[in-house]
Amino acid sequence: MIEGRAEARPGPIVGIAALRAPFVTASVLPALVSAAWSWQEGDRFSPWRAILAVLGAAVGHLAANVINDHADWDASDRGNRFGTPFSGGSRVRLEGMMTRRAFLAMGVALLAVALGLGLALALTGRPWVPLIGLAGALGGILY
Repeated sequence: MIEGRAEARPGPIVGIAALRAPFVTASVLPALVSAAWSWQEGDRFSPWRAILAVLGAAVGHLAANVINDHADWDASDRGNRFGTPFSGGSRVRLEGMMTRRAFLAMGVALLAVALGLGLALALTGRPWVPLIGLAGALGGILY
C-alpha cells in the first residue's frame, strides 16, 4: 500500500508525469547541436548515428529523472511543501500514484534502453561512446 491507498498499476499518464519529460531538452539540444555540427562537417555524418545519439541522450536523461525520484523517496522532496516544476521531483510519488518499486523498475528499464542505444552506436564505429555513456550514467545516478 502507498500511504493508505491500495497499490494499483500506474496508468500511462502517471508514468509520463514521473519522467519529467520537458526537462529532457537539456540533454537533447546539445545532442542536436552536435549532430548539426557533424552534418555541416560533411563526409562522416550518418543520420542513423545522429538518431541513436539523440535518442540515447533523451532516454538517459529520463532514466536520471526517474532514478533521482527513487533516490529521494524518503528524503528532501517531502520537506518541499511548495514544489514547483523545477523543484521537488515529479510529485507523482509524493501523491502516492506510483510505488517505489515501480520507480526503480522504470529507471532500470530506461537505463537498459539507453545502454542498448549506446552499444548500437558503439558498434557503428564509435568506440568512445560506452565510456562517455558510463560517465553520463554515473552523473545521472549520482545527481
